[in-house]
Amino acid sequence: MHPSNGLGPRSIIVGNLCESSWEADIMVKFMPRIVSRITFVAGVTSIICALLPTRIQGDQNQVHWQWRYLGGVLPDDATGSLIGPDGTKHTFHQLGKGTPPRVSISATKTLLYRDEESNQQRYFVGTPGRLAGTSLWNAAHGPGSTIEIRLRVLVGAGPGTAAGIRASTGKHVYGVRFRTDGLEDLGFGDSTNAFGFDLSSDFATIRYVLPPDGGAGWAQLVDANGKVGQTRMEPLQVEASNSLQFSSGGSDDPPRHTQWEIKSIAWTNQGAFPADLQQWAKEAQQTVADKVKREREARATVLSSVEPMRLGTHRQLFVDDYLIEEQHAIRRHIHQAVKYAGNPVVRGENPWDGGRAYVYGSVEKHPESGKLRLWYMSAYKPTHTDWKVAINQCLAESHDGIRWSYPNLGLIPYDGPDGSKDNNMVFSTNTHSGYDECLTPIRDPSSADPQKRYRSLFWASHNGYRGTYSAWSPDGVKWFSSETPSFTDTGDAGSIMYDSIQNRWIFLARPLDNQLSRAVSFSEDFETWTPLKVIFQADKSKREDFYNMAGFCYEGLYLGLVVIMWEEPGRYALEPHLVMSRDGQDWQWLDRQNAFIPHGPRGSWEEFNTQMAAGPPVRVGNQLYFYYSGRTYPHGPYYARNQTEIIPEQLVESDVNVGLATLRVDGLRHWRTFGEGAGSRRNRSCARVRHCTLISTARMASCA
Repeated sequence: MHPSNGLGPRSIIVGNLCESSWEADIMVKFMPRIVSRITFVAGVTSIICALLPTRIQGDQNQVHWQWRYLGGVLPDDATGSLIGPDGTKHTFHQLGKGTPPRVSISATKTLLYRDEESNQQRYFVGTPGRLAGTSLWNAAHGPGSTIEIRLRVLVGAGPGTAAGIRASTGKHVYGVRFRTDGLEDLGFGDSTNAFGFDLSSDFATIRYVLPPDGGAGWAQLVDANGKVGQTRMEPLQVEASNSLQFSSGGSDDPPRHTQWEIKSIAWTNQGAFPADLQQWAKEAQQTVADKVKREREARATVLSSVEPMRLGTHRQLFVDDYLIEEQHAIRRHIHQAVKYAGNPVVRGENPWDGGRAYVYGSVEKHPESGKLRLWYMSAYKPTHTDWKVAINQCLAESHDGIRWSYPNLGLIPYDGPDGSKDNNMVFSTNTHSGYDECLTPIRDPSSADPQKRYRSLFWASHNGYRGTYSAWSPDGVKWFSSETPSFTDTGDAGSIMYDSIQNRWIFLARPLDNQLSRAVSFSEDFETWTPLKVIFQADKSKREDFYNMAGFCYEGLYLGLVVIMWEEPGRYALEPHLVMSRDGQDWQWLDRQNAFIPHGPRGSWEEFNTQMAAGPPVRVGNQLYFYYSGRTYPHGPYYARNQTEIIPEQLVESDVNVGLATLRVDGLRHWRTFGEGAGSRRNRSCARVRHCTLISTARMASCA
C-alpha cells in the first residue's frame, strides 16, 4: 500500500508481529468532525517509512547517541541530576558505560507544585528560556534531533492526566504525554493520539523523530507486548527555547499523579533517525517470548517442589496476586463506595454537638437488639468555664442505618456540672479529664470480664501525661478509663481493630516521631502492647501525609482505609484509600491514588473531608454500609503553611456531619480487559489461579 491509497499525513500506525506474518492495524484519524476508519493491511514492510515525511531522513539502524541518562533517582527539588546547563555532565554517560539502574521519576503537580510557574521545566537539559543551548543539548541549528526513552508508566491514565517529555528545537516544541495505555498529544495543533498500547506491565520504548525546520515530527513506540505504532506530532511555535524538558501535570482538574520508571534516555542532535518499526516488533516479540518461556520454566520448577497452597472456608476476593499464577490482558480495578443520595444521615444538630458530628468513633450492629449503633464525637463551646471547647463522645441508634435517633442516656451533664443530663453523651472532657479525641469502641468477642465487653483507646492529656489511654465498658454506654497512658509515643488520629484471624488487638497508630506515617502495635490482653511498627512511611519529598487509619478483618484478610491528607491545587482534602494485609504486619496499597470515598465538590457538606469510622462495615442485605464524616471547612495545612493560595476559600459555615456509602458484599474490585480485541486468539484475556488445595470448599467471590 502507498500513502496515496487513502493514508494521509495524519495517520497513526499500529501493528503487531504475529508468528511469520506482519499484521498492521492502520487507523486514520482526521479532523474531529470526520469519522475515523480502520484498515487492515498484510504483507507490508515499507509502509512505515513511506508515511514519514521526506525531510526526516537518516540511517534508521545506526544512531550514534550523543548522550544517555543513566543516573540515580531524580531529586524532588530544583537542583539535581537532570538540571542543565553544563555543570552536571557527570550524571550523563555515553552509551555503553556500565549497567543502567532503574530510575524512578515522579512528574506531577502533586509533587512539584511548590514552584508552579516553572513546574513544566523542573527537569531539563539545555536552555528552556533561551535559544543558546548547551553542550548537552543544542537542537537549534543541527540537522534534526532524535530522542529514545525506555520507560514504564506506573501511574498515569485518563484524558489530560499524564506527563511526558517536551523537546524544543530552537523555535518549536514537540511532545506527547505518556499514559499507561499509550500516547496522548499535547494539543499543539492537528496532532493525534495513539491509544490501545501497554506502557505499564513492562518497559516500552518511545522515540521522538524531530525535523530541523519546524515541520511535523513523529513519536514512534513499541510497547511491553511488542506492539508498534507511531503518531504525528505537530509543533508549537515558541519565541525561544532550546531544551529537553520533563513535562508534568495535565489538563485535568485537579492534575492527577503520574509516575514513570525509566531505564534510560538517549538523544542526539545530529540527525532525525526514524526507527524500523518492523525490526522493533520482531525484537520485542522475541524478548517477550523469551521472558514468558523463562517464567514458565521457573514456575514449573517451583510447582514441582512445593506443597500446594491450602485454603480455608473464606471467600477469595482476588484483591492482590497471592492466588494468581499468571494473568494476561486483564487488570484489577478497585471499586469506590457509592454515596447515599440522602446524605448526611447524622447531623450535629443537638446543642451539645455544636454543629459537629465527627466519626472519630465506630459503628456496630448490636448482637442482641439488632440495632445499628454509631459512636460519634461532638464539640461545643461551654459557657460555664473558660474552656475553648468541650469534647464529647455520643451515641446514635438506627434500625435501618439511614434514620438515626439519639437516646436519652442521662449520664453526663451538658454545659457544666448542673446542666441537664437529657442527652446521648457517653464520654466527655467533663468526666474524663483531658479527653481529646478518637474513642473508637469495638466489641471484644473473647472477653471473660463482663465489665470489659467493649474496648477502646483514646488520646488525652491527663494528670500531666499526654498520650493514648485505655478505656473499657460493659455495654458501650458506661465507660471507665486508665489513669496512666498505654502509649506515650503516639499522637492523635488513632483507632483499634479486633483481629478475629489471630485473636488479638491491633492499634492503628500515629507515631509521635513521625506523625505523617502510620504504625501498628499488637496485644493479646489489651494491656501489654508490642513496640510500634511503621507500615506506611511518609515521604516528605513527595509531600505525603497519612493522617489516620481504620481497619477490619474480612474473609481472612486484613483490610484498611488510610486517610491521606492531600495538599494540592484542586485537591485540598482528606480522603480514605484502600489497603490490605495478609498477616496484619505487612500492608500494601490497593489504590494509592483514587479515594475509596472521594471528597465532595465546592460548597458541599463533604468538600474537605471524608474520614472513616473505625471497625468493620455493617452488612445490610447484600450491601456493606460504610460511615464517614464530611466537613465544610479545611484542615490546617502541613506542607502548605506558607502557601495559602493552595487552600480553597471556605464557602459555607463550618459544619461536620456523618454520611453513608455502600458497596456490594465482596464487591471490592473487578477485572478489566485491555490490549487488543477480545476476539484475538493470541490476546485472550485470562487469569490462572495457583495450584491450591480446597479445604472445606473455599468460595470464590464474584469478579463482577
